Amino acid sequence: MNKNTSLYGEIKLAILRALLGSINPSLRGVSFEIDSNKKFIMVYFFHDGQILPAIENYYSCIDCEASADFFYDNFLYDHDFKIVRIDYPEKLPKQNFWVYIRKEPFVDP
Repeated sequence: MNKNTSLYGEIKLAILRALLGSINPSLRGVSFEIDSNKKFIMVYFFHDGQILPAIENYYSCIDCEASADFFYDNFLYDHDFKIVRIDYPEKLPKQNFWVYIRKEPFVDP
Protein backbone atom coordinates (compact mmCIF):
# COMPACT_ATOMS: atom_id res chain seq x y z
CA MET A 1 0.00 0.00 0.00
CA ASN A 2 1.48 3.37 -0.92
CA LYS A 3 1.66 6.32 1.42
CA ASN A 4 -1.18 8.32 -0.21
CA THR A 5 -3.56 5.34 -0.12
CA SER A 6 -2.90 4.98 3.59
CA LEU A 7 -3.38 8.72 4.19
CA TYR A 8 -6.73 8.78 2.37
CA GLY A 9 -7.88 5.71 4.29
CA GLU A 10 -6.95 7.26 7.64
CA ILE A 11 -8.77 10.51 6.83
CA LYS A 12 -11.85 8.64 5.61
CA LEU A 13 -11.97 6.61 8.83
CA ALA A 14 -11.57 9.77 10.94
CA ILE A 15 -14.55 11.40 9.22
CA LEU A 16 -16.63 8.20 9.43
CA ARG A 17 -15.98 7.97 13.18
CA ALA A 18 -17.10 11.59 13.61
CA LEU A 19 -20.26 10.90 11.60
CA LEU A 20 -21.35 7.92 13.72
CA GLY A 21 -24.68 8.84 15.27
CA SER A 22 -24.50 12.33 13.76
CA ILE A 23 -26.07 11.97 10.32
CA ASN A 24 -29.15 14.15 10.03
CA PRO A 25 -31.82 13.65 7.31
CA SER A 26 -30.79 16.79 5.40
CA LEU A 27 -27.16 15.68 4.98
CA ARG A 28 -26.85 14.47 1.39
CA GLY A 29 -23.17 13.68 1.35
CA VAL A 30 -19.73 14.19 2.83
CA SER A 31 -16.49 14.21 0.86
CA PHE A 32 -12.96 15.46 1.30
CA GLU A 33 -9.87 16.62 -0.56
CA ILE A 34 -6.27 16.53 0.59
CA ASP A 35 -3.41 18.80 -0.43
CA SER A 36 -0.44 16.67 0.63
CA ASN A 37 2.07 19.42 -0.17
CA LYS A 38 0.38 21.94 2.12
CA LYS A 39 -0.72 19.22 4.56
CA PHE A 40 -4.29 20.50 4.35
CA ILE A 41 -7.65 18.71 4.37
CA MET A 42 -10.92 20.23 3.13
CA VAL A 43 -14.14 18.49 4.21
CA TYR A 44 -17.35 19.15 2.25
CA PHE A 45 -20.82 18.74 3.71
CA PHE A 46 -23.53 18.67 1.03
CA HIS A 47 -26.78 19.85 2.58
CA ASP A 48 -30.38 19.69 1.38
CA GLY A 49 -32.27 22.82 2.45
CA GLN A 50 -31.62 26.13 4.12
CA ILE A 51 -28.31 26.38 5.97
CA LEU A 52 -29.18 27.83 9.36
CA PRO A 53 -26.60 28.77 12.02
CA ALA A 54 -27.54 25.62 13.97
CA ILE A 55 -26.66 23.48 10.92
CA GLU A 56 -23.34 25.31 10.51
CA ASN A 57 -22.56 24.65 14.17
CA TYR A 58 -23.60 21.00 13.84
CA TYR A 59 -21.28 20.35 10.88
CA SER A 60 -18.52 22.33 12.57
CA CYS A 61 -18.69 19.94 15.52
CA ILE A 62 -18.41 16.92 13.21
CA ASP A 63 -15.42 18.51 11.45
CA CYS A 64 -13.77 19.31 14.77
CA GLU A 65 -14.23 15.77 16.06
CA ALA A 66 -12.80 14.29 12.86
CA SER A 67 -9.85 16.68 12.85
CA ALA A 68 -8.56 15.23 16.11
CA ASP A 69 -7.54 12.23 13.98
CA PHE A 70 -6.02 14.19 11.08
CA PHE A 71 -2.62 13.18 12.38
CA TYR A 72 -0.54 11.35 9.81
CA ASP A 73 3.15 10.58 9.42
CA ASN A 74 3.96 12.48 12.64
CA PHE A 75 2.17 15.61 11.44
CA LEU A 76 -1.24 17.08 12.32
CA TYR A 77 -2.85 18.26 9.07
CA ASP A 78 -4.54 21.65 9.00
CA HIS A 79 -8.20 21.56 7.92
CA ASP A 80 -11.32 23.47 7.13
CA PHE A 81 -14.83 22.58 6.04
CA LYS A 82 -17.37 23.94 3.63
CA ILE A 83 -21.14 23.49 3.62
CA VAL A 84 -22.60 23.37 0.14
CA ARG A 85 -26.33 23.64 -0.38
CA ILE A 86 -27.52 21.25 -3.06
CA ASP A 87 -31.24 20.59 -2.81
CA TYR A 88 -32.62 17.25 -3.98
CA PRO A 89 -33.15 16.33 -6.86
CA GLU A 90 -30.11 18.31 -8.08
CA LYS A 91 -27.20 15.93 -8.61
CA LEU A 92 -24.26 15.89 -6.24
CA PRO A 93 -20.95 16.98 -7.77
CA LYS A 94 -18.30 14.53 -8.87
CA GLN A 95 -15.88 14.13 -5.98
CA ASN A 96 -12.91 11.81 -5.72
CA PHE A 97 -13.30 10.79 -2.09
CA TRP A 98 -16.80 10.28 -0.74
CA VAL A 99 -17.26 9.31 2.88
CA TYR A 100 -21.07 9.30 2.95
CA ILE A 101 -23.87 9.61 0.38
CA ARG A 102 -27.53 9.64 1.39
CA LYS A 103 -29.84 7.06 -0.19
CA GLU A 104 -32.04 8.89 -2.66
CA PRO A 105 -34.82 9.44 -3.42
CA PHE A 106 -35.31 10.32 0.21
CA VAL A 107 -38.51 11.32 1.97
CA ASP A 108 -38.45 12.52 5.57
CA PRO A 109 -40.54 10.23 7.79
